[in-house]
Amino acid sequence: MDQNQDFNLKTGQDSSSKLLKVFFDGECRVCAFEIQQYIKKDLERKIEFIDISHPKFSAESYGLDRKKVRQVMHTQTADGKFHTRVDAFVQIWKVLPQYRFLVPLAKNRALRPFLEVAYTAFAKIRPYLPKNKNVHCDDEKCEI
Repeated sequence: MDQNQDFNLKTGQDSSSKLLKVFFDGECRVCAFEIQQYIKKDLERKIEFIDISHPKFSAESYGLDRKKVRQVMHTQTADGKFHTRVDAFVQIWKVLPQYRFLVPLAKNRALRPFLEVAYTAFAKIRPYLPKNKNVHCDDEKCEI
């Protein structure tokens, strides 16, 4: 059994059958909201969503740098290759049919610099955005 299984969002398949791993910050309200939209669209359960804010998450066990995975979005394709920033979103969009139309836009040479600037701005302000409280609270006494 995968030692990290308890903080992977359960999506109906074991991780060996997934096309993509998405590493996200479940404490970030904006990030968690966006991930929930992807989960709803992932009808074939091709994506494994891994919450990096879970206390048991170990970046090193995935071959990731602990600091970098908290700074920018990461995905890992089935071939083991990591993608970050806008490229991470492109990998998600490739897997989900409802978002595939965004892939050529993200790869467009004229638009790509703007997407990168927008992502960089978001990544810099993300730590200051409102947090989800008690996301990983397993105790009955947690605050609501």
